[in-house]
Amino acid sequence: MRHAREDYNGRVVDLLEPRIIAILLAARLALTHAADAATVAGESPEIVEAFHGAEAGLAELYCDSTCNPIPDDEPVFLLRAQDVSAAQAVRFWATRNATRGGDASLSQDAEVHAARMEGWPIHKLADR
Repeated sequence: MRHAREDYNGRVVDLLEPRIIAILLAARLALTHAADAATVAGESPEIVEAFHGAEAGLAELYCDSTCNPIPDDEPVFLLRAQDVSAAQAVRFWATRNATRGGDASLSQDAEVHAARMEGWPIHKLADR
């Protein structure tokens, strides 16, 4: 992904970074092995299912970053909470997403995020 600010390129974490992918895959594999070990040890089906559920949850949580990666050349714009315009811009996006039939839960998440931005203790105009 390519950020609008050059100083953000390489600083904002990309979940497709090989080190992060390796950690996520290792965690998923560990949960799968734990489920297998629990089965062999005769643990209750609930325990085994808990391991499988945790692995599935981790897979679902990080699927957007690994299943639909942001292309290297796609422009990305990052807003910080300290920017006086950030919360308003996020609210605008949330409203536009909702009125055009976008995922309602994404719009709700954006509204919550905008409120967090407004609660941030520092507000200033953007600078380099």
